[in-house]
Amino acid sequence: IKKFDNVIYNAKNGITSWIDEKLITVKPQY
Repeated sequence: IKKFDNVIYNAKNGITSWIDEKLITVKPQY
C-alpha cells in the first residue's frame, strides 16, 4: 500500500511540474 501511495505521489508531482512548465510557457510573467 505504501509503495502504491508513493507512485501516486510521484505522479501528482510530475503532473504538477508539467502544468507549471506549461503555465510559465504560456504566461512568462506569471
